[in-house]
This record gives sequence, C-alpha cells and structure tokens, in this order.
Amino acid sequence: MATSKKLWGGSWLRRKDIYSAIGVMCIAAFFLLGTAFMPWKGVGFTWYSAPGLVPAILAFLLFLSGLLLFLRALFNRRFYARLATEETGGPPVEDDGQEVAAAKDLPPLLQSERWRVILVFALCAVYIFLLIGRLNYILATTIYMAAFIWIFKGGEWYKSLLVGLATAVAVWALFYKVFAVILP
Repeated sequence: MATSKKLWGGSWLRRKDIYSAIGVMCIAAFFLLGTAFMPWKGVGFTWYSAPGLVPAILAFLLFLSGLLLFLRALFNRRFYARLATEETGGPPVEDDGQEVAAAKDLPPLLQSERWRVILVFALCAVYIFLLIGRLNYILATTIYMAAFIWIFKGGEWYKSLLVGLATAVAVWALFYKVFAVILP
C-alpha cells in the first residue's frame, strides 16, 4: 500500500494533474481551432455577435485552465506538500494499478478509479446517443443528471431527481430565453 505522502504530495497527484492538464489543453486547442472555421463576418451579424465568439471564448478559458493546472503541477510543489500534510481523507485512489482503501459507503464498482471513469463515459454515451433526440431536452437532461448524481452518491434518488430537473430547466431557460438557442 502506498503512503499518503506518495499519493498526495509525491508523484501520484502531480503526474495525474500533468496528464489531465495536457488532455484539457489539447481538447481546448481542438475546439479553438474549430472556431476559426465558423463564420465571423456575415450578413446580419457583426464580429461580437458572430456564432464562433462564445465557443472561442470558452475554448480559450478551458485552455487557460489547463495551462494553470499544468504550471501548478510543474512549479508549485508546496501545493502538493500541503495536501500531503492535511488530513483530508482524500478520494479513493489507485497507485499504478494497486487499489488503495476506498470510502466504505461506495459500492465495490465505484471504489476503482478505472471503473468510475468508464462509468462516466458510459453515462455520457447514453445521454448523447440514446436520450438526446429521442426525448425532449428537459426530460433527457433530468434523467442524465439524476442518474449521474444518484450513481455517484450525491444524494438520495428523490434529491437527485429534483437537482436534475432544476438543472435541466435552468439550462433550458438560459439557452432558450436568454441566448435564443433552441435546444434539441
């Protein structure tokens, strides 16, 4: 079993942060590049109302977040040392394939980081490929959010359902009423 210092203050978390930061920056760069091919000038809109502006801003902010995470992982060793000294309990983690004792309230499947990642991708795939387009946006998003919260032990099923519904309605209202974007 790995020590807390190795997991939090040592190479484990820093390495994960570096890999995550590189992944986030690559995804952001891909989307930022994609906005270059969107219309920026045209009939009926100016540059500040161009369809590519908001995605470009969001992609830039995502890239900046990844860059800050990368720089912190490289140069701020005190941050990771402070994590090693705090008694946070930390999330269930793995160190090079060796599982470390997980929280007792999680089912066995969720105690493995690998299975949690697979489950996140599976939930996203169900939402994208099965729910969106077949159900109305509010219902599909409510189901997705409630399932995600409930599976990852964010609350009881009825609380998960209420939070999922509130999130779906808030996002729909924001996009439909404020941004004038029709959601699927």
